[in-house]
Amino acid sequence: MSKKAIYGLLSFILVVAITIIAIFYGSTTENDEEYNSLVINEDYLNIFFFDVGQADSTLIMKNGRNMLIDGGNDWDGERLTNYLRSLGVERIDYLVATHLHADHIGGLDTIIENFEIGNVRMPI
Repeated sequence: MSKKAIYGLLSFILVVAITIIAIFYGSTTENDEEYNSLVINEDYLNIFFFDVGQADSTLIMKNGRNMLIDGGNDWDGERLTNYLRSLGVERIDYLVATHLHADHIGGLDTIIENFEIGNVRMPI
């Protein structure tokens, strides 16, 4: 098995594991104001799913580091920015675009304009 295939398989397993963990331990809400009352404990893995239309966006927080996976459509960028700010996010250490469809990367330009970005991971 090639290195590329192994990395692809490991990436897939990681996404599945995160999804399973999020289903059982994640937090979501449809009311933007509820985010202000959440207590984020940096000792734990914090996972938030944001409704961005037909896609989703996921924020993973641990030890003061943040990973944002996907950003919805172009019109979702401002709303997602507001969600992230309400959670106290100032920097995104890892910005991940799972694939290059508009409903996954459209809002990322707004995110890039509003936050300090560390690493970007996306298919080429």
